[in-house]
Amino acid sequence: MTSSLLERYRQDLQLAGLAETTRETYVAAVARLEVHFQKSPDEVTDEELREYFLHQRNVKQASSSTATIALCAIKFFVEKTLKRPWTSLEFVRPPREKKLPVILSPEEVHRILAAVVLQRFRVCLVVLYSCGLRLSEGIQLRVPDIDSARGLIHVRHGKGGKDRYVPLPQQTLLELRGFWKTHRNPVFLFPAPGHRAGAMSVATQPMFRSGVQRAFQMAVSATGIHKEVSCHSLRHNAARRIMPTEAGNGRKWVDPWLIRAALSEVFQEGQEAIAGVVAASADIHGGGLGERCLLESKVGVEVHLGGLHRLVAEPKGDDGAIDPVLKEVHGC
Repeated sequence: MTSSLLERYRQDLQLAGLAETTRETYVAAVARLEVHFQKSPDEVTDEELREYFLHQRNVKQASSSTATIALCAIKFFVEKTLKRPWTSLEFVRPPREKKLPVILSPEEVHRILAAVVLQRFRVCLVVLYSCGLRLSEGIQLRVPDIDSARGLIHVRHGKGGKDRYVPLPQQTLLELRGFWKTHRNPVFLFPAPGHRAGAMSVATQPMFRSGVQRAFQMAVSATGIHKEVSCHSLRHNAARRIMPTEAGNGRKWVDPWLIRAALSEVFQEGQEAIAGVVAASADIHGGGLGERCLLESKVGVEVHLGGLHRLVAEPKGDDGAIDPVLKEVHGC
């Protein structure tokens, strides 16, 4: 692919509003197409594309997600950058797989976090675990994003460009304060380390995600855990999303923060949709939907007979429950 064509493809992806990581993933997918045929992707015919996708499925045994990424990247390249019609391959998209995430036990999480040597990586992983953040969200946290008074973290530009608030446990806040005092960067909580003394205090960008990923995998290897896990696995193990069996009761438990996010989204579609979500939530929590339905924890939704009205209580931070993993890791 010529440099001008590659640059145009990058620009088209950027104009479409795709995230940086998505753009790089798409560019890599088109590059693999070029390597496969040993010619510029703008010279690949529809029949060759058909052959390529069959090769990915039958020879490479590509997963559904990998095949979908390749399809979306190449389709965007053909339609938007090359201005060619995409007609003969509409049926290529593979069915979406429904896989369960790999779950680590609290003991395994503690062993992994305790095995992380460098403080900046350990604290970052603690934040991912305790707050349920994605890696990209964690490393880009800024000093103003921490609301210690209310016990909240303001996550900006999350997946899909959405902002949200998440609870900040007290133990995690102490870890963050302790680490920030080692560099005192006025902007980033996890600044890039650099190669000279004091570089973190004046860094203008956050640390790289690859460093956190390597530290996590090294810790997993050191503990002898053989599960196929990544930094994202800590998000599945977030302290506020404990599975019923681990929570010690058989009652259905729904994270009120997830309900609050769902309500915020569907509210834009109308009050009738709000009522449907409230009814479903009330049923899960074992309550009835009468004149007023109050969901447990910090989220409340009022339904009045005279008209629908939403009242989502402002989050109050950690509810006082102490996660044993954080309690042990703190100060290690």
